[in-house]
Amino acid sequence: MTRKRGKSLFKKFLSGPFALLILSAYLFFCLVQIEQADGQMLGWLGGYIGNLLSGALGITAWLLPIVTGYLSLRRIRGHRRNFERDLKLMALVVIGASLAGSGGFGGLIGNSVWIILSSILGTFISIFLLFVFSLFCLSSKIFKKLSLSLLAKFKRLLAYFSEQFTSLRSGRRKKNNGNVRSRNGASRDLEFNNFATSASARAEKIAGLNKSNLTNNKYLGLLPETKLLDELNQGVADDAEVSSASEKLVKAFAHFQVDADLIETVPGPMVLTHFVAPKKATKISGLEKFIPDISRFLGYPEGAIRLNLDIFGREGNLGIEVPSSNRKIIGLRSLIESTAAETESMTLPLRVGADVMGSPLCADLAEMPHLLLAGSTKSGKSVAMRSLLVSLLLQASPATLRLVLIDPKKVEFSSFRGAPHLLGGIISESDKAAEILNFLTQLMEERYTLLAENDVTNIAELAEKKGAAGKIPSVVVAIDELADLVMQEKKKVEDPIIRLAQKSRAAGIHLILATQRPTANILTGTIKTNVPARLAFRVSSRVDSQVILDEGGAESLLGQGDGFFLNPGVSGLTRFQAPFVTLQDIGRVVDFWKQI
Repeated sequence: MTRKRGKSLFKKFLSGPFALLILSAYLFFCLVQIEQADGQMLGWLGGYIGNLLSGALGITAWLLPIVTGYLSLRRIRGHRRNFERDLKLMALVVIGASLAGSGGFGGLIGNSVWIILSSILGTFISIFLLFVFSLFCLSSKIFKKLSLSLLAKFKRLLAYFSEQFTSLRSGRRKKNNGNVRSRNGASRDLEFNNFATSASARAEKIAGLNKSNLTNNKYLGLLPETKLLDELNQGVADDAEVSSASEKLVKAFAHFQVDADLIETVPGPMVLTHFVAPKKATKISGLEKFIPDISRFLGYPEGAIRLNLDIFGREGNLGIEVPSSNRKIIGLRSLIESTAAETESMTLPLRVGADVMGSPLCADLAEMPHLLLAGSTKSGKSVAMRSLLVSLLLQASPATLRLVLIDPKKVEFSSFRGAPHLLGGIISESDKAAEILNFLTQLMEERYTLLAENDVTNIAELAEKKGAAGKIPSVVVAIDELADLVMQEKKKVEDPIIRLAQKSRAAGIHLILATQRPTANILTGTIKTNVPARLAFRVSSRVDSQVILDEGGAESLLGQGDGFFLNPGVSGLTRFQAPFVTLQDIGRVVDFWKQI
């Protein structure tokens, strides 16, 4: 039994990331050995391998240990293995060798590929193709955007000449685009009145949303730039504040005879996190019971200071979170730019905010698959909701995403009026909300029929199977005040919401539900079970915190975007500061889409 266990551990090590990291380091030093002509560093075997790599790949042989080392570090950091990405990176080494082969420095492989390509296609076309292939390997998303954008412009050019030719023959002139755009703005306010007013219109609308429109779409390959958003990162705790807060905490430990040492203080957006190490005889529970007394001693309310054991990257360390007197404003623009690589593979990326260490938080709504927000007045809930919607508008065109905005208070979503993503306009009447929610349940059932006919389980598999013809738009339903809606229409809206929450994930329909009153009669057990992802901001009582998070703590948050993120894919609560987005930011993003 011991031998089998030893063999399995050895096999696990060989197939793991650390073995790949050791191999990449060995290849690197093999190349160093032949570069320095030092035969004693790794012996004759190292010299043989170094000469073999250099002879095969030339000067680009150095890319091989760099690529393998990068892949091993990604796996060590917890990223899943992606065979397609790994293959592209290895292909990048060969492409680099081929480009070096144009000067005779690509080794046997690179020089051979270059000779074949240049003899068939010529020098300039060969370099261009190799550059395009390298761009595809580095980022298939950028390559796809570039190619789609060029294709869309080419199609527009053809359409323009075709229209001019038709106009000349018929004696008609092309209508002014400005009139069309202004008419769109007015007609969008009346969109719901024309939305599925009859059974035939409803069926036609469902058929349109279940059919890909990526082949002839004016939004193809277009996305707004982050420069439309203002830079809003302001405020940070200075060294004097950190030093003063550390001294006060040490004094509090001495006053209450807490036997623990302060190791480090890390300033975050809304709190200072003091990492402490209890001494031998001190239990965590013994330290935890002093937290309310320490909070009062430092001049804060009883629940303002929190003991956190689940800080990402510092798991197992004891962190004491103390409110910062100089809170940092997190801008949505900086979050989007800093998480561009992480969200590249996400379908519906949401920028949640920054955690207590200042690290950005983002998640894929398509994987959650629904999200529940709760928070009282001035807690930052509405601003967070708007920032989530802007995050989606910056990442998806109306060809791939449709939004249903339900706003009983008539003011929270008004800035999004006129966006071409909207399905049915901005809905503020409860009866119309019930109607469109029932429409979405019909859309969901029609999509399940479509999935069954194509023998797939979700819309992502349908897109993989049928390509561009199978890519149907995702639908995100955002309800700003769920409690008001349920109180007015009760079962008329509650039943379709429950049905959507239970089974709409595979159909590409996702819910973002928000409420100021997270009471048990509004957030029923069925809704909570099917909406596992939560954003909790400051609430009025511990009972409300228990409803939204199944534990207390939200009642002691600081407000203005300070919240807890309950991610079903991560254990424990993550405290975060939500990003701030201005109404001007929203206006610029919406205007970008309206002017296309």
